[in-house]
Amino acid sequence: MSTSPEPTPPSTRRGVAVIEDEQLLGDLLGEWVAVQPDLHLVGVFRSEAEARRELPGRSVDVMIVDLNLPDGSGLDLASEASTGRLGVSRPRGVVVLSGDARVELIAELPARLTCSWAYLLKSTNTSRRLRQAIDAVVSGMVMIDPELHRHATPSDPALVSLTQGEREVLVALAAGLSNRAIADEVHTSVKTVERILSTVYVKLGIDARDEAVNPRVQAVLRWAGSHATGAR
Repeated sequence: MSTSPEPTPPSTRRGVAVIEDEQLLGDLLGEWVAVQPDLHLVGVFRSEAEARRELPGRSVDVMIVDLNLPDGSGLDLASEASTGRLGVSRPRGVVVLSGDARVELIAELPARLTCSWAYLLKSTNTSRRLRQAIDAVVSGMVMIDPELHRHATPSDPALVSLTQGEREVLVALAAGLSNRAIADEVHTSVKTVERILSTVYVKLGIDARDEAVNPRVQAVLRWAGSHATGAR
């Protein structure tokens, strides 16, 4: 006889705040978060002013923010929250939503946010991709919308030197995929993905043995910085 999984206790659910001025999109995001068993909807806020007024004192693990709000910037809000200046618990991660596919916009994120982040395009956002983004930032990773890979080429010689197969694995890594998911994406084995990633780290000068360095994060940041520079 099958049994239903036990619901996640409210105290262990991760609080998610949505800051989005487009009413339909904001409502859809809020409804989606509300039905996730491991997430708790802190609230949906339509403007920077409303978020600043209502968020202080609340516990927020993840912020989903519109990059451009009618009265300000979602990135400004997220930046203040990540440094403890917004009056909320410091979020573990921020998911930035943007209608702009300019790759150089992501260059600001590592400098502005002291927590993990993901950058998603509204035009390609799906519940599956949003789920990947939330899981990525909660686990300390960074994620970049795969669509952005089509809008620029890398300027970093080390990235240019990667083989086609190595680039495909790095692109999948930047999209927030696990090694198992990357293996499925590029039709190979997990062991092969691990071997390719080790080669990528060496080519990018990333010491995967350094316990103070997360090589996956460093590889994605290297990709982001190079593409952002090349897009200018």
